[in-house]
Amino acid sequence: MERYRNMYLKNNTFRHIKDVSPFMKVACVTFAFLLLICTLSLLLCSCGDKYEKVIPKSTSDDLRVVMTIGDYEIPLDLYYYYFMNYKNQYDGGDNSYWDDIETNANKAAELEEIRASVVESIKDCAATFDLCLKYDIDPDGKSVKSAVNDVVTDYIENQFGGVEEYLENIESAYMNDSVFRYIMKYFECQTRLYQAIIEAGTIPSDDETVFNYIINGGFCHAKQILIKNDEGETPADNFAKAKEALNSVSTGIDFDTLVAKYGEDMNMITSPDGYYFTHGELIEAFEEAAFALDVGEISGIVESHLGYHIIMRCEIDPEHVVNNFDELKESYLVSKFREKVSSHAKELPVTTKPLYDELTLDYLTSYKK
Repeated sequence: MERYRNMYLKNNTFRHIKDVSPFMKVACVTFAFLLLICTLSLLLCSCGDKYEKVIPKSTSDDLRVVMTIGDYEIPLDLYYYYFMNYKNQYDGGDNSYWDDIETNANKAAELEEIRASVVESIKDCAATFDLCLKYDIDPDGKSVKSAVNDVVTDYIENQFGGVEEYLENIESAYMNDSVFRYIMKYFECQTRLYQAIIEAGTIPSDDETVFNYIINGGFCHAKQILIKNDEGETPADNFAKAKEALNSVSTGIDFDTLVAKYGEDMNMITSPDGYYFTHGELIEAFEEAAFALDVGEISGIVESHLGYHIIMRCEIDPEHVVNNFDELKESYLVSKFREKVSSHAKELPVTTKPLYDELTLDYLTSYKK
């Protein structure tokens, strides 16, 4: 559980999420197993916001409204947090990556992908808060605020050892205190909403239904050869390496042998049986390609922000499902929950403010300097 608590802080959010698993679906505030905040709330006594007077507040610039999503106004500091973390997926924190964006159509397209991902993530937050109200959960009520205050207190007193250290760590993840509290509120509300939906029986969850869903196409079992775009390696060189691996596949060499020779996914070494996953768990490019394959079929080269993937879809092993049923069932329930939130998010209208048009790449990368 500790790894999920710390992955939001130090360096940047996406780097820590990728350390947990290279193929967890990244979004700056991914679901990250909902019982985290609920457990913290039970362990910590509510002591109120004891640090309110010593932690700097958002500035008037930070609070300028970038857009509205449904009934929710989105301030600049929240948009900045999402934007910078998504940007770092592409450039690893090196702003010079974008120097040729005016003449490089691919990078211009990547910037638009970043902007779209930011809006998608913020819509997810708004949809979560909106659905909470339908289940009699008040995102801004005393109970949620108390839980968030407890988390902040825990980070200050136990995780980092003081207010200055807390601020330094959240700033390294492009957050101020207000944004950090917003993200913690989001997780707390996700936890409560998830529990409320499960208790209401909205998602079919009996074991027979879940087992049939897993073995009849709702889950995918896949292995992969991953050539990562690490620092110091050019995409062209990595693509050439991936092409060499794919050519070896076509000669009939055993896939597992090629995973061992070319693969850079440590999870494939520690868990050579590969991945069992359902929709919405892994990064989109990998997941879509894997589900599109027939059992035994091998993909071409699939590109993602991590690098280049060659994927083989494998048969679902009923024995594996039985032996790992609780874990797979949790994945099923979380996936179905995410589908409900995502469906609601699509219904929320987005209205940009004049400030949105001013938020160029240069503006945002220099905003907190």
